[in-house]
Amino acid sequence: MNLMNKLVLCLTVFFVLTFNYSFSQSKDYTKGKYTQGKTFKSVRLIGYGTDYSGGFDAPEMVLSKTDNSKIKLGLFEVFTFIEGENLEVTFFFPEDKKNNKWKLTKYNFMGKSKKFPGMYSVLVIESISNISTGEILDGTIKIAEKFMNSKELVIKISDDVSKKTKTDNVCSFKIKKHRKKFKKVMSSKYFSKDEELMN
Repeated sequence: MNLMNKLVLCLTVFFVLTFNYSFSQSKDYTKGKYTQGKTFKSVRLIGYGTDYSGGFDAPEMVLSKTDNSKIKLGLFEVFTFIEGENLEVTFFFPEDKKNNKWKLTKYNFMGKSKKFPGMYSVLVIESISNISTGEILDGTIKIAEKFMNSKELVIKISDDVSKKTKTDNVCSFKIKKHRKKFKKVMSSKYFSKDEELMN
């Protein structure tokens, strides 16, 4: 292969990788993947985030269900969560004409930092409430159904530190085209690899 062909090949690969990255980071596009694990099944969505400088421009939402029916709904790569910094998370459903804003009322952290005590990388969503009506969705199943039945979900995450440093993150997930993946995780008709062999 001569020098010119090598140059063309390198430029082509660079263009393809750059295009794929920029497309996957688009606010109008969300990547989704369903996984059938050994003892679990899950759906992972990769959306769009505004905190590019903080490295949180490709936020992830994961719904997983284990063989013992334990269900978790978490946000990954969205924020640096710090204990005691007054975390505020708002969920906005653009297609809802009324009462479309909800707030996080109960949660847990995962992914504890080994270097920095009190810092976490994963937010586990356990309860949300409607800001206007006070309606509460308590439990992963109810919240997952609300998310699953929406076309789009926008999430704003902030705390005392991010307000001072102006590093709040606003994330967008286009959910409609990935609805079937959510249903597969929730449904008893689909199994993990172990369950599939046992049924």
